[in-house]
Amino acid sequence: MIPTKYPLLGSLVLVFACGFLSHASAATYHVKNGGNNNLNGLSDANAWATLQKVNNVNFQPGDRIRFKRGSAWGHVLRPSGNGTAGNRIVLDAYGSGGMPRVDPGNEATNTAAAISNQSGYTFRNLEFRRALRGLTATATTQNVNAILVDNCRFQDLNYAAVGDNPGHGLTIAGSRQMTDIRAENNTAVRVTRAFVIEQASGAPGLHSLLVTGNTSQNGKSGSFFLGRAMSGSAQNNSCLSTTGSSGVWFGVAGGRIQNSPGYMVKFASFNSIRRNGAPDGCGFDFEGNSNNTLLHTSTSNNTDGPGVIVLQTGGANINLRITDVDISDPARNPKNSNQNYSFWVSNTASNGTVNRGVWRKGQAAAVRSPNAATNKWVYNGTSFLP
Repeated sequence: MIPTKYPLLGSLVLVFACGFLSHASAATYHVKNGGNNNLNGLSDANAWATLQKVNNVNFQPGDRIRFKRGSAWGHVLRPSGNGTAGNRIVLDAYGSGGMPRVDPGNEATNTAAAISNQSGYTFRNLEFRRALRGLTATATTQNVNAILVDNCRFQDLNYAAVGDNPGHGLTIAGSRQMTDIRAENNTAVRVTRAFVIEQASGAPGLHSLLVTGNTSQNGKSGSFFLGRAMSGSAQNNSCLSTTGSSGVWFGVAGGRIQNSPGYMVKFASFNSIRRNGAPDGCGFDFEGNSNNTLLHTSTSNNTDGPGVIVLQTGGANINLRITDVDISDPARNPKNSNQNYSFWVSNTASNGTVNRGVWRKGQAAAVRSPNAATNKWVYNGTSFLP
């Protein structure tokens, strides 16, 4: 153990607090299978062995915790301490081989890794498997800022629902403001909901939220689910496929947004969206209360439900802007006749503008549902094709 050394009256005082090991300046620690928790962790030769050891250290701004590639751990990762926006605590991989893996082993009541009310963290090149949730960051008692999740892999987190809690890959949520939140270049395979970044209506929201370059496939519900996203954008995200499931009572969508005024989703693609007894099965879902929200230069292809749906959960969507969107092969297996359209608007209160784009009927009854064909929706240069 390496306690902090504080000079005090010419002596060294070892300080331990709350059962955590603490230290004075930034350091780089190493963790690997076959390591030794009695060593200092400051090199590969002196690497720690377990996540329990990591969890007992109170990390400082600038610290780096490096996990050796090819190693795997069957416990939960819960690092302590706070970094800053300019001096983050970084959890990353080192060495060669597969990503280091946190794998609790189908613990449906647990999360593989979590931070709570902590700021200034980067998670990079790590893999999270077989838990109810992969990686969770929450803000419930204080504001949180500067969280980056980059090039991580989430796999086999495919619980349809445990109680009211479906399996998630990345979860970022809370009741306090969260700022400078980024999820970039991550992959999810067989994860019910891949990237869930949301707060409830009325919460302070997620500010400077960037969701970029993430991919999901073969999950039961879909890719990214955004709520109370107040500024930033989601760009270049892909849902390659969903499997659906009758246990997914909350529905299937390649992407979804709610309670997010003015937020932009751009360069998204949603493909092979199967519902298999679940509701919806759409490409993109404007769930509700997302005024002036933009879906731009995106595609939806081969969906059981509509390519795009507009609901009013929590309130109507006002002045939506849907620009340069390409919809093909929609409504292959709609839940009911109400959803047998390429563009389904469930209510008369929502409105918006559809600029350009190509909307194909495919096997649907029509391109537009009756509520999408009223004067509340303006179409500028939009092509409607068979």
